[in-house]
Amino acid sequence: MVIKTAKDEIQQYLRDQANLVGDCDKVIIVENSFEVSEILVEANLLNIPVTVCGNHTSLTGASLPSTGWVISTEKLNRIIEINVEERYVDLEPGVTLKDLQLALKEHNLFFPPDPTEDSCFVGGMISTNASGARSFKYGAVREFVTQLEITLPQGQTIVLKRGNSIDGRQFTLDINHNEAIDFKIPESYILPEVKNNVGYYLKENMDPLDLFIGAEGTLGIITRLRLKLAAIPVHCISLVVFFDDFDLSFDFLDKVREMSRSEAIGYEVKIAARVIEFYDQQALKLLRTKFLDIPEEAKAAYWIEQECNNGQEYNELLDLWEAFLSNFISKLENIWLGADESDRLKIVGMRHYLPIIINDLIASRGIRKLGTDIAIPDSEFKNFYKMAIRQVEAEEIEYVAFGHFGNSHLHLNMLPSNPSQMVESKKIYDYLCLEAIKREGTFSAEHGTGKLKKKYLIYMFGDPNVQFMKSVKRHFDPNGILGKDNLFEN
Repeated sequence: MVIKTAKDEIQQYLRDQANLVGDCDKVIIVENSFEVSEILVEANLLNIPVTVCGNHTSLTGASLPSTGWVISTEKLNRIIEINVEERYVDLEPGVTLKDLQLALKEHNLFFPPDPTEDSCFVGGMISTNASGARSFKYGAVREFVTQLEITLPQGQTIVLKRGNSIDGRQFTLDINHNEAIDFKIPESYILPEVKNNVGYYLKENMDPLDLFIGAEGTLGIITRLRLKLAAIPVHCISLVVFFDDFDLSFDFLDKVREMSRSEAIGYEVKIAARVIEFYDQQALKLLRTKFLDIPEEAKAAYWIEQECNNGQEYNELLDLWEAFLSNFISKLENIWLGADESDRLKIVGMRHYLPIIINDLIASRGIRKLGTDIAIPDSEFKNFYKMAIRQVEAEEIEYVAFGHFGNSHLHLNMLPSNPSQMVESKKIYDYLCLEAIKREGTFSAEHGTGKLKKKYLIYMFGDPNVQFMKSVKRHFDPNGILGKDNLFEN
């Protein structure tokens, strides 16, 4: 292991992509699970908080320490096995998403979850149950995790394999031959039905493995994992559709979702998007500085992708999309088609470039990012979106809206230009998070709760269920050393 204590050496471990800042006494770069266990045993004896960090791509402060020690997984970075026949990969948590996808591509495989920031560590993705653009078809990381090796806060290492569901709401997990963790999930503890990354994943007949996915480094440290993979599709239709009528763009959204979710009849070729991503007018304005051919009159746009099994299906689907889009778009120049790999990479790059522009703008103003991560039931989404925009425009605050609209998931980024606007932006942010909860949605659909958003937890679950979550943590971490101040005050 490598231990760093000099302030100039540990600064890179004390800031994340939301421009949040932490503090710690030392950073420990581990190389195996034995070192992780050794550190946690010592930390428990000394009652020192420990925070695990990946590649600092968090937007909620979850990977930032408030005090104590940091365990960095950067040297746990081996891809151990790619099993082509059974389509799985064994690896360590410090592998970046980019490196994973490049290694898999050599075997004509890919990992379907697609977070925008591909420099993130796979361990961080599991810790937050990350998702991204392809979540409309594939869901979040949880759907693809089949095995975890986890070092628990008191130093024990366990291996959990998917396929062992609990009995109803009675959660039981064997730690070793003489020790088990056992508790009952209250009937009142109910997860929202929208895309959600808030609180511990606990539900009837669940797999115990799932509790550790999205737990934000509070229940254990992942040291090895197995992920399920998919074959790279033979072809992929990629489109950007620009609208000069905003309401029409929402009609388009509703119809694409409806058609994509409907069942195919026999061998019918049908519209079935895997990606439904939205850009508002302000997002397109920012992107136009790099993508000069974005239509000037566009008020909204959608990026759409659909997988194809062969060339014939590709051609049939292009005809289907052309007929479908003719109901909404009259100008051919308002449709971009990723006809080859170069065009498709341009379209993908447009989505990935947008957060970079926004983060650079925020950094230049020296402010903290105020970007919502809200998901709402589909039936409420259009009205919620319009209400949110009215709130920001009433205060004349600059903003950019985009997101995973296939999942009714909104990233509204407020860009205040002075302290007074920052105060108003925070008020709007609070209001929108609470309003989302009232509408049976969530305040965090993919980024987690971390340290930044924990005040909303009680509004979403109620105090008795927050106290229950704290009791779950105490079962695993009696001294409260791991992931201190993530999710709730320890």
